[in-house]
Amino acid sequence: MPVMPCALTDAAGVPLGFERTSRNSEFEAGQLFERYDTNRSGTLELGEFQLFFRDFKKQLAPFVDEMLAAFHATPPLSRMGFDSAGLPRRHPPTNSFGEPTTTNPWQQRPPNHDSSQRVFDTRHLYESKLDQLHALSEKTLRHLQLQKLDHGQYPRHQAATATLPTWTRHAPPPSMMPHHHHNTSAPRWHDMDELERDLAFVDRIYTDTTKFMEQAHRVVSIEDMNAFLDEFPRMHGMVQQIAAKTYAQSPPVNSHQPTHSSSKNDVDRDKLVKVKDQMIWGLLQERNELRRQRDAIDAQFRHMTELSAQEMRKWAKLTDDMQAEIERLRG
Repeated sequence: MPVMPCALTDAAGVPLGFERTSRNSEFEAGQLFERYDTNRSGTLELGEFQLFFRDFKKQLAPFVDEMLAAFHATPPLSRMGFDSAGLPRRHPPTNSFGEPTTTNPWQQRPPNHDSSQRVFDTRHLYESKLDQLHALSEKTLRHLQLQKLDHGQYPRHQAATATLPTWTRHAPPPSMMPHHHHNTSAPRWHDMDELERDLAFVDRIYTDTTKFMEQAHRVVSIEDMNAFLDEFPRMHGMVQQIAAKTYAQSPPVNSHQPTHSSSKNDVDRDKLVKVKDQMIWGLLQERNELRRQRDAIDAQFRHMTELSAQEMRKWAKLTDDMQAEIERLRG
């Protein structure tokens, strides 16, 4: 019995046609094609088709099952003969003992099914591990940035990297090399340098994983996915080790340094503080003097302005009186 066409829906459950008018179906099928044709080439590449198949796998299963059933119901030409009337006669398949066997079409799969399933499983594993590494690197990056703020601002040394991310380029920091842990009793003089290197290393991993996650429909080759999966245990382990590390705020004091050096430094610091206080006191006095001069100039300006206004009012009154006297004499 043929399977009736079903209505394809997107992730939000909005139907995409195929049960409405043929014109709507063609229009919405074109919209569906353009949604997955990310590079606008007019054809769906392997990665784009895998995304389409993953989104509509459940709805396309009845069509695929019907096609497989029709394909396996037709015997190969080598198993066909002719009866006495000249009509083709089909021979059922037999086992090694010559007995007829029944073939279940539901147990048969096309030759390329295994490879397609492997690609789909690889992509699913790649995306899940990418999300896991991105979340861990983001959490570790925030932790290292807080440690850097707690310990003060230090110059950051970052190695130049290429623009395109390559997983094999992420070399571990020197603090994670095997020879770094030979002498565990040695004083940790470069803890802040380790913090800078670890911060740069985790920042590169976070930046690269963010770039890959932002390109949701990017066509990633199977070689790139396998390369990432091969490098994932090493990178994930290194980020976990960095997240568990602690950093000293300042290097330890050298026991061979003379004890009077600290007192000498204190005396020099006190002298510098006194000079600084004297400079600040002088600047404050100069500021107060400038303020007094400014206030005096402002007061003098206001006084002159008032005198000018009084003089103008006086001349205006005299002009009015003279005009009135002239009008009186004319009358």
